[in-house]
Parts: sequence; structure tokens; C-alpha cells
Amino acid sequence: MSDIKIAVACHKPSILPKNKLFLPVQVGSKLAKTKLEGMEHDDTGDNISAKNPEYCELTAQYWLWKNVKADYYGLCHYRRFLAFKNPGAKRDLRNQIQATIPDQFNFDRFGLEDEDYMQKEIEKYDLIIGDAQSVPKLYTPRGIQFTAYQHWAQHDRALIMKKDLDQMLKTLSQVSPKIGRAAREYLNTKEFLGFNCFIAKKDLFNELCEIEFETLSRLEKEVDLSNYHQQLTRIYGFMAEIISSSYFYYIEKSGKYKVKHIPLVYFNYTDPLQIEDKKGYVPVIFNQADNNPTLFAPIWQSFLDNINPAQKYNVFLIADLSKELEKTYQEMNTNKNVCLNVVAAKMLRDMIDERCSDRMSAIIKRKKVKHPFDKLPTVPVLPILPLLFKDINRAIVFDENIIIESDPVELWQKYGQTSNLVAAAKNVATISKVNDIYPETLELHLKKQLKNPLLFFGIAAFVWNMEKYRKKYSCKDIVKYYFWRGKTDELRHKEEMLNVLCEDDIEWIDQKWNVWFDSNAELERQLPYAPFSLYKELQKAQSAPAVICYVDDDPFGFEYNRIYADFWKYARKTPLYENLQTFQMRFAIKNQNPKKPVVAKLFPVDGRARGKMTKLLPPGSRRNEAAKKALGKLGLR
Repeated sequence: MSDIKIAVACHKPSILPKNKLFLPVQVGSKLAKTKLEGMEHDDTGDNISAKNPEYCELTAQYWLWKNVKADYYGLCHYRRFLAFKNPGAKRDLRNQIQATIPDQFNFDRFGLEDEDYMQKEIEKYDLIIGDAQSVPKLYTPRGIQFTAYQHWAQHDRALIMKKDLDQMLKTLSQVSPKIGRAAREYLNTKEFLGFNCFIAKKDLFNELCEIEFETLSRLEKEVDLSNYHQQLTRIYGFMAEIISSSYFYYIEKSGKYKVKHIPLVYFNYTDPLQIEDKKGYVPVIFNQADNNPTLFAPIWQSFLDNINPAQKYNVFLIADLSKELEKTYQEMNTNKNVCLNVVAAKMLRDMIDERCSDRMSAIIKRKKVKHPFDKLPTVPVLPILPLLFKDINRAIVFDENIIIESDPVELWQKYGQTSNLVAAAKNVATISKVNDIYPETLELHLKKQLKNPLLFFGIAAFVWNMEKYRKKYSCKDIVKYYFWRGKTDELRHKEEMLNVLCEDDIEWIDQKWNVWFDSNAELERQLPYAPFSLYKELQKAQSAPAVICYVDDDPFGFEYNRIYADFWKYARKTPLYENLQTFQMRFAIKNQNPKKPVVAKLFPVDGRARGKMTKLLPPGSRRNEAAKKALGKLGLR
């Protein structure tokens, strides 16, 4: 059996496949502030570690060449690997496969932990390299090009200097005339290999390294980096891509060796996920994936103001935050007993997209929703969370558009060990619509999904038995529930989706954890239609709410009410107060010249005409949505 060593160039902690053929190497170790654990370091033995800023992943290749004995050598990156399985997966313009995170799903999908299979495949060939990219499909700052040389030359002053490329080709011809000739021939084609990812037999690897590092060493004497910007200083990493590609082109064209092309898989999110169940900490998840992340500020402040400072909380925020905004939220938390972890919502959406069929994927990508201030994807990430939070068995979950008025530890102490899928309160706002005088508003829609829509729970605040949920549903099972209409491919709302998935397995909690106020005309009319016993529970809870729910615009109107008062009470304490005031200004501008409610006048809510229109155009139907669009274009709604 051949000894195979594939260096994985790493410069930060990353999720890597568990496979003895891979040899993780920290590049630039000599310059790093900290040494990464569980891997080799390129500053031991014979090395060029200090040249990492200019040589990039080549410092790992050099270290492997000089310090490791093997029959086969290879190089890949912490986020880019040769995919030995599933070559038919969808490619991007660079002809590589885009994947979300390097998790078990993707390791199995691309065979990255199938050591035996990789061993057998590698031993069949002298050289394994990635699939070539089609140059005319690739971007350059100066437009589309048609040869590999033109492609690089048109990145002059962006990635490389054209004069350095020409000097490298001249130097390469001096070091190895045969590879120099091959390079000029190769650069005149419409294909490009690149990325410095390969696996080669020992003799080929040694020859490549001798030519490559000798050429780069001589080139260093010809190039002055003193006035180069950061990207240009990575010159030798880029030049090595051209040299190695030229060498592989020569080897393949010679016909003397067995060469195999397989695709490269590129992982977009490689940082280790900081999702662990800390003993003694209450796990709390804030889902802000479907909302503007700035609007989390008052929620976060209300949480911090109402918790017991002695209680430990392990908090996970699902949102897409800029580095500055994440820093701001971390700085707002002065309690050492509260740990805030941020999980990117886009990563979760990409995971859902990745696990859907092509048809579903296309639908998910084009579905958009109009929020008061931003357009955000409607794809619910909440239902798939337990599959990602594998170490969390139960957690308190808070959704968007809420104000927290009580310490969540009370919820945890009572329901933290629930044996049901969820412990939640009824959503009075939704149930009142089901019980409305015009039940077509929601009942017909929900009856197609739920046995009893009057038992619809709210997700403003609930305890989730994630362990039981994982045992009951696989990823494929959950993805099926994203769509409820089959042929029309209509996406379910996240709250509806969870109600469908958790129906008949709910532990009911005090209504104070899901409190609605008649903060706008719609709720004022709607809430009294809830079953009377539930409406009385709501009225009682309104006197001492633990979690207040509101709709998007409520805090940004100008009528003073409970929502307005509590929202701005907390918003005023945050560093984002001025940003939130900007939202209020936008709301004012949006409502300064409201559209004439022609439809409302012609079809009053309590009129006979509205009832007929409801039957003809049931809310939620395709006909209803089409009518809304048509009326909107005419300026009638």
C-alpha cells in the first residue's frame, strides 16, 4: 500500500475531514501569534514559513517536500479539496463545486472521509488534478478574455503585474526550457487549471517542486515589492498557480503518465461552529434570520435588563451581522455570565438550498418578501436548527419582533425538561383569525395543514426539545415540509411549518409568554374573535406580560401605546438608538402620502361585497396574489 500525504494548508482553525491521508499544516507559523493545535507547522525543519505572505499555501508544499517522506504527495486548502465522489454536482463559473460547510453531509457526499476509496483511486494514477476552468466564462477587470495568458494579463495591478508575469515566463524557460515552452503553449489555450490543488507521485512532485521553487527564488531577485498593495504582494502564490498548471499540462500532453481530472469542492463556511451545551448554562436561541439585524438591539437590551445577573446563559444569535454590529452586540453584554455566539443565517439558508432538489432550490432562491425596510429571503431557517445544534438537547427559542419583560429562567425551570417536542403558548393573533366572522381569512389555509388550527402555538418564545425533534425528523423530512401546496410550490411560513411538524406533541405554557396588544387597527378588530376563554387568558397576561409580540410597523408609528413605549424604552439604552430612529423616519416618509384605499372603500370589511370577493379570491390563493399585484400597479391599494 502506497504512503500518501496530502498537505492541507490552514491559516486559522477550520473544520477538516477526519482522514489519515490528509496532513493539516499551519502556514505562516513563524509569523503567527498562536500555533494551531492538532496539526503540523510549516516553521519546523527546512522551511520558508516566513515567506507565507508572498508564497501563500506554497509554504506548506515546500515544508512537505523537504520534511516528509511518502510515495504520493498532494496539496489542498482548508476550504478547497479534490472531490473524489459526486463529480456530477452543480459547478460554478470556475468549474468547481460550491458547498456550504464541511460537515458529515458533505464529507460523505464528496468522499472526503472515505480513506480506502481515495487510496485505491490515487494509486491508479500518476497525477490527479482539478477540472480546468473555461477562460471565456471568467471575470477580469477589463472584460472577458479568450486565453489564459490574456486572463492573467488583464488582472494587471489587481492580482499581479503583467511585467512580473512576463519575467516569470522568461525565468521559467531558463530553469526548465521544456516547461517554459509548455507554459507559453498552455497560456495560449482557453483553459486554466489553477488553485494549486493536486496529488502526484513522488518523482513528479519532486520535479515540480525543483522547477517551481527555483523559478520563484530567482524571480524574487527581479521583483521589487515595496510599492505593491496587499493583493499584489501575494505574487509568488499566483505565479506558482501558473507554473504548476504549466507543468501539469506538460505531463498530461506527454502521454507518458496516467492523469485524472476530478472537480474541486469549495467550502464557503469553514470556521468551527461554536455550538456546545455548556453545563450550568441556560441555552437560548434568538432567531433574527428573517429580520433586519439592527432590530435585534432592543430585544437584546430587554433580555439583558430582565435576566438574573447570577444566572448563566449560553446565547446563540441567528443573524447576518457585519463585524461592527457583532462587536456592538458583544459590547452591550457586560454580564460575564452571558455568552453570545453568532451563527450566520446565510449559511443556514445555503445549507437548506444545498439539501433541496434543483427545483426546490430555484424556488427558494427567487422567493422574496417585502419587509418595512429591507427585502429579505423568506426561506425559514428555524425548522432546520436542531440538525445544526447537535449538542443542544433543549433550548429556549425567541423569534423576531418581541420585547422581553421577564427573566427566561422561569420558563426554563418549569419547562426545560419537557418530554414534548415543544412547550409553547397559543398564538392568539393567529387563532383569532381562524375564529373570525370571515374564516376564509385563514381557516381554509390552515385546515389543509393542521387537524385543529385552534391549537396553533406561537414561536415568539418557546422551549424546544431539539433532541426529540432530531430523532423524529431527518433533513430530507424537514425539507419536504417547506412546501405545502405541491404543484404551486408555495413556501410555508416558519410558524406554520413548526406547527405542522410538532402538532399533537405540545406542552402548553402560560399565555404571558406570547402576549399581543391591540396596537394597531387590525389587531384591535381581530383579537376579540379568539375563543372567549383564550381571550380572557390573554387579557390576564396583558397585565404582566413576559414576552410581548408585535407586527413590523408597530414601534415606528406615532401613536403612544404599550408597544411603542416598551420598544423605545429599551431602544433608547442601546448604541443603535439613532439607527432605529432612522427606521422611524423611513416609516414616516412611507406613510406621508399613503395610497388611496380605493379597494377598502369599495369592499368594506363588514360589507356583503367583501364576503363575495373573499369567496372569489380566497386569501393566500394564487388568484388573490395576482389581484393584489394588479391593483398595486394601478395604485388602487
